[in-house]
Amino acid sequence: MPAMPRPTPSLASSIAALSHAASAGCPAWVTPDAWQALAVAVALLTRDAHALIARGSLVAAQAELQVKHDALHRWRRGGWLSGGGR
Repeated sequence: MPAMPRPTPSLASSIAALSHAASAGCPAWVTPDAWQALAVAVALLTRDAHALIARGSLVAAQAELQVKHDALHRWRRGGWLSGGGR
């Protein structure tokens, strides 16, 4: 029996993974301009997620970000959304 395919991660889940990986620093195989582009993209998308949360309910934000309550709570408590939207 073939394995069930994993669901496609949401953009928010992908940003969480990229943000976590980026906290370890730039790997040798990544060029400085690509690293800078990643940092800018993560920062802008984090800003947008904070704005989404600020303008509505957490339930609405969960739906828009396509994540479950636990993930959003975890990210706000100590993950990529814990920085206050700087």
